[in-house]
Amino acid sequence: MWSWSYATEAGVVVESLLDPGLEFDTQQEAEQWLTDLQDQLLDEGITAVSLSDGHQTVYGPMPLTPA
Repeated sequence: MWSWSYATEAGVVVESLLDPGLEFDTQQEAEQWLTDLQDQLLDEGITAVSLSDGHQTVYGPMPLTPA
């Protein structure tokens, strides 16, 4: 199962109100969800995300804002 973890600008790992333990069947579904809700995550103060497949981090932390 694919899932996201979230961090603030200070690098503090936090939970998102938009994702209370949400898991996805595929990487594509997870990435589409992020694309759809990126602005709302930024509004929550989340500035970076990491994608995991089970307990393995696939990529991240990845900034949600342009460099």
